Amino acid sequence: MARLDLNSHPNAVLVSVAYYVMKGLTKAPSVLRDLYDFPLESEGLEPQEHFDHSGMASLSPAEELNGEVTFERPQETGTDRVTPKEFVKGIQITRKLKNLSQWLKLRSLSEQAGYSMYCAMEKEGLRPIMYATATTDDRGADRTIFDGKALCATDHPSYGDGPATQSNYLGAVKLTYSNWEAAVDAMEAFVEDNGEPGVYQATHCLRGHKQRENAAIVFGSSQRPHTSLNDTNEAEGVPQIVSKYITDYRWAAVDMNVFKMFAFFYVNDGPVILTDENIRSLTNEVVVYADFAAGIVQNWRQIVMAIPTSK
Repeated sequence: MARLDLNSHPNAVLVSVAYYVMKGLTKAPSVLRDLYDFPLESEGLEPQEHFDHSGMASLSPAEELNGEVTFERPQETGTDRVTPKEFVKGIQITRKLKNLSQWLKLRSLSEQAGYSMYCAMEKEGLRPIMYATATTDDRGADRTIFDGKALCATDHPSYGDGPATQSNYLGAVKLTYSNWEAAVDAMEAFVEDNGEPGVYQATHCLRGHKQRENAAIVFGSSQRPHTSLNDTNEAEGVPQIVSKYITDYRWAAVDMNVFKMFAFFYVNDGPVILTDENIRSLTNEVVVYADFAAGIVQNWRQIVMAIPTSK
């Protein structure tokens, strides 16, 4: 939640602005809480310029105790770095606007400022998904994960006793019942780096709005879709995580039992509301500021993605 910093301007207009900015920040439900852990919030970690992750242990079932404990050392892997960036949204309130008490316009401007920051946070949270098969993004930043591959790739190498390579990318296949089942089967077949079977199972579908029709067919039908047989649809009722910032036709099977163990949203600062009075232009300037970043680190087995070019 945004905090209020009115400094030397504790007047009614700015209090109203702050109220509606914060209202805009919480105006719509966010997928961020569904996808990410917020360690600076939950664990009380200190803000940092970078957040580095390395050394992954295998997620294999615990073993029965037979006299002694077998210790597994985390695999020595590459480092995943998450670097927060600063975001701002400014609005300017003229003296005329305040004096005329145009509260509806003031409210609208303030809510827009808050909502724009909310949108920026969600958009940033979906960047690891939108660049899941890329090695760099539109900012020129490195998008590879600890193994030197994109988050979703066909050739993830193993560390230790696992298979030579494994794939969590299905290519350009569309969201159909059979392709969803292929994603489910692929996730359940993953092997950990210690050679043991993984514990992953697809619990949710992650998608954008362009897949709403296919998703309704695959997950909303009681009988198996695209077949004349009256078989049960095993995918019926699969929960969906939907974001408008998944802007193409990509879809993914995700295991939300473990996804947040490797997905982090770091908020170094904010959202905070800052104000300043400009005497020369007879205005109050209000800025919504935040410093944050999202990253999926040290594992790839919790997601299987496909990126079709059309519905």
